[in-house]
Amino acid sequence: MLEVMISVLIISIGLAALANLQGKLTNYSTVAKQRTIAMNVAEQQIETMHSFFTMGDTGAAACSVLQVGFDDLESCESANTVTVGNLQLDVTWTITGYTQNADGSTEPYSSNSGRVRPDLKMVTVHVGWTDGEGASHNFELQDVIDATSIFNTGRIMARVDSNLPPRTTFNPQNFPGVVELAIGNDKLKGATTPEPKIVNQGVNVITSFDVITYLQSQDDAYLQRREEFKVVNCICTLNSGLGTGREPTVWDGKEYVLGELVSKRTGSVSADEAGQPAACEMCCRDHHDSSSAEDSYDPFRPAFSGDAGSFNFYGDHAHYGLVNGIKELAVEGDEYLEACRYIRKDGFFRLTTDMALENLDVVSASFPSNFNSSYSSSVVNFVGSFMNGVDAETYPGVVPDGSYSSSAPGMFFGNAGVTKQAMSRGIYVDYLTDELLAKIKCLQAGGSGPFEDHCNTLKDPPWLEILPFFDIDTTSLANWSKGSSAITVTNSPISDITSNSFSRGAVSLSQDHFSVATDVTADIETSNTGLTDTNPIDPDDETEESEDYPVLVDIGGTPPAAGILVLGDINAGANQINVETVRVSQDPPAVNCEIVSIVDGNSTQKAYVCDLALSGGAASGTVTVKDYNALKVTGNSVTVLNRKVCTDNAAYVSLQVFDDGVMADPDLGIPGEVTVMTFSGLSEDTTINLTIVKQSSSCP
Repeated sequence: MLEVMISVLIISIGLAALANLQGKLTNYSTVAKQRTIAMNVAEQQIETMHSFFTMGDTGAAACSVLQVGFDDLESCESANTVTVGNLQLDVTWTITGYTQNADGSTEPYSSNSGRVRPDLKMVTVHVGWTDGEGASHNFELQDVIDATSIFNTGRIMARVDSNLPPRTTFNPQNFPGVVELAIGNDKLKGATTPEPKIVNQGVNVITSFDVITYLQSQDDAYLQRREEFKVVNCICTLNSGLGTGREPTVWDGKEYVLGELVSKRTGSVSADEAGQPAACEMCCRDHHDSSSAEDSYDPFRPAFSGDAGSFNFYGDHAHYGLVNGIKELAVEGDEYLEACRYIRKDGFFRLTTDMALENLDVVSASFPSNFNSSYSSSVVNFVGSFMNGVDAETYPGVVPDGSYSSSAPGMFFGNAGVTKQAMSRGIYVDYLTDELLAKIKCLQAGGSGPFEDHCNTLKDPPWLEILPFFDIDTTSLANWSKGSSAITVTNSPISDITSNSFSRGAVSLSQDHFSVATDVTADIETSNTGLTDTNPIDPDDETEESEDYPVLVDIGGTPPAAGILVLGDINAGANQINVETVRVSQDPPAVNCEIVSIVDGNSTQKAYVCDLALSGGAASGTVTVKDYNALKVTGNSVTVLNRKVCTDNAAYVSLQVFDDGVMADPDLGIPGEVTVMTFSGLSEDTTINLTIVKQSSSCP
């Protein structure tokens, strides 16, 4: 009986899930059918207006059911309701007149132009409806209506967007983290934050991200293009001889064109690394170049220059495996490292050309969105500079370094206990085919110059819209380092990406911190493995893009007190003394001081190391230390913690202790006590270590 009850329970859960799925499928099918009806109604309205009819034969409350003239099209701009079956559609349209100039260009019609009527009219038909669950939907279609009926003549070519595809409403808030880049004509572009996923016990990483292009029209946004990418690293085995594989799927300015199946070298998923993702099968098989390939997977990769022995590449690029931690050329039967990028094409992921990082910028995490206009301009300016430097004769063998000017301010720390997030953003520019490069060059030149036959400025979109460039948040994939021990920066291993403690690029003050101008640095491989944070697949892939981000630590208050303030623990022998506020200053002021650890047997001491300025081949100057005595409060009693300043040798000319500018007795432990050491004639390699110890202790 118990087994029967369990069986019934399992079947019930399955049937409930199936019923829920069936309901969703039914709803999706219904909405798709409604969208088709809306599209048909919009197309019907466009076609009837071409013949100068209104929508009277659809059952709508039209202004007229009679044939009207071109001048009367605006008379029915009021909202109409069309019922198809049991679906009620709200249909509206707007009409804008244009006049055509002798050079083929157009401009908005004005009654003051002296012309009797416009030469053509732009019609925008909008269809809205509510589905059975109360959700609102809309559909929009545009076309041009000529002053002459289609029954008499063909349409006049005009410089207006015509036969635009149906518009799909888009909400940018559904894609948090996307930084908007203005690419012209009210169109915006942005990439979602890459999401790395660790699979196969950490052997493989799959990183996914989308690139969104959309039109911002007043309060509405319409999706223009959505490109889905993912990057995967794999371990493969090189097959013998030739096999059949697909060439890269390449962007041509309008769409990604599927690569051809050709005869070339191929690979297969390594049998020694079971459990790799299914995407590795395509990656291992296809990420090879054929001798006849017009477009290669990594066209920026230098040709192999090593000793291949008797191995025949058959036009393929070099692959490498790890042997005792060293990359060695893989031949038939050898394992090799691989990393591939995919683009969704017609519903399926296809292999495309490798990523190409052209610039890395480090900013504060809030800057790109809070100062979007400034950040967008800097990215677009870089892309323009990059394309201006591309020489069609030498590309892709020679890739320019575009000039980038970041307007982002540095990071400032004025007190302890604060953590600030840095962000690294990479600008990637995909490989450009010869034809696409020529079209972009033509559009950049306004249709003139050596590439004038490759574009039509009346029809083609702006060059920024067809250029395959992406601005991607690489914070979680870049490796972070610091320039001073005064700060810390997080750099969690990629294997911890799913952990709540995972963090990269978070900057804070270290325990032993002091005022300093320093930086944090982000670096990342420029190709596919940069977005998987895995082992570079070949020596060329080890090339990294690196960027420093200035960090200023000034914890001296406002205005800042003189000298370098140090907080933390300073050890003196076996005794630990807590130093709340110790300041070190130097004269000449162009002198650096920092804290170092000095190990002596089993004891560790921390000391100030100061570099004095050189003058005439010798180092001279003074070092002042103050605020090293502190008050210790225990209950109602207050005790002065009496300390003194020591050096590790007798290199100073004089050592004097002052209290408010007056010579003082160092044994008294006065809180305002100051120690001044004067040095003279030291050689360049001399190091002076200053250590603070208890007054009763011996100097180390």
